[in-house]
Amino acid sequence: MKHHKKFMLFLLSIVCFDLHANTAQWTVVIYMEATEFMQDAAIFNSNQILKQGPGEHARVIAYVHNNGNQARVYELKKEEKNFITQVTMSGHTPDNLVRAMELAVTHCPAKKYCFVLWDHGFGVLEPIYNEITGEWEITPDGIAYSPSNGPICDGDVCELKRTRKKKHEHCYHRGMLINAATQTCLTNNDMIEAFTRIKHKVLGGKKLDICGMDLCMGSMIEHGYQLKDYVNFLVGSQDCELIDGWDYEALMKRLSTNIPISARDLAHGIVQDYQNYYKPRAPKGTYTHSALDLSQIDMLKKNIDTVATLLKQLPNKETIKRARKHLTRFCFVPAYADLYEFYESLLQEPHLPGKLQQALHNGCKLIQNFVVANIAGKLRAHVHGVSIYFPSHAVDQSYLSIPFTKDSLWLSFLNNFVE
Repeated sequence: MKHHKKFMLFLLSIVCFDLHANTAQWTVVIYMEATEFMQDAAIFNSNQILKQGPGEHARVIAYVHNNGNQARVYELKKEEKNFITQVTMSGHTPDNLVRAMELAVTHCPAKKYCFVLWDHGFGVLEPIYNEITGEWEITPDGIAYSPSNGPICDGDVCELKRTRKKKHEHCYHRGMLINAATQTCLTNNDMIEAFTRIKHKVLGGKKLDICGMDLCMGSMIEHGYQLKDYVNFLVGSQDCELIDGWDYEALMKRLSTNIPISARDLAHGIVQDYQNYYKPRAPKGTYTHSALDLSQIDMLKKNIDTVATLLKQLPNKETIKRARKHLTRFCFVPAYADLYEFYESLLQEPHLPGKLQQALHNGCKLIQNFVVANIAGKLRAHVHGVSIYFPSHAVDQSYLSIPFTKDSLWLSFLNNFVE
């Protein structure tokens, strides 16, 4: 009997060793929503991965939706594209995101996971599809848009589209993860639902190590706040991403090393690789990229509450308007502002109350801790990695119900400011 037990323990140890050996250090899951004019970009990024491959210690899963209601799932290696399965897409976007993560964990288990949302993006605002015009629209912030610098506005709506002018610009801009077959996009509530289910039903209560947003205007405090309970690091751009997206070949090289890489270091590396890729390709410098440590976001939110309260106590709004006037304009969305740049701009104003000055200085330090990596081209030299919604004329309805506005005092400040 003792020999039998020893033999069973020996077999169990072999099984456990094999399971451990088959567990990668990292699995990168790329959810490619490629139905809205993005097929060529999906092929380009896939070829970057196939050219280099992730090496022996990492795996890459691509969940690709480019037509109809079917998605195809592949594992990508060096010069090897292995078909896993074909999936019928749900009309409910969170179902599709959860399914992609389930397939990754089943076929490519890992110690750490990076889940990349790959497609169009429009920041925290939620465009609405107009079935008559066939366009995705938002309420403009009192801005006179023109075809040369942004979407065309007609009355109280703006089309989220602009023509392609240069090789590295996006052709079109839409809401996040536009599904052309169902004309739906990933709303803020959808995002929360998807990542809640991924954490509790797929990862057994563990947070995702990295959420990557390979899309436009993903690096916002509002996104980070609603992901903080489900994700450790958020990587994305404050601006419109350039058409090639992330440098996946460089990412594969980082994953190919025999030395284990932490989530913080990988997030930092993705940002640096973005700089290395676009600096010679986008000489005007209209790019940004950053990595955010979401464990720091609650302290920053408290600081924003303090600043918002003190700004409302100022005798007039001219100080705020002057500070806002000089901020960097991202892409065609002047309603998004770099938080650090706003704080710095306020600190240039004379006669600020002492409490407000101290809160702004404290906030700048908190932002520096929150943003673990940040790069920007020369036309974005004053931005520091995280944006916040800051309209001048009207607050969009889709902003009213997100977690950040419910839990912070920023919306109260905005309502007072835009009156």
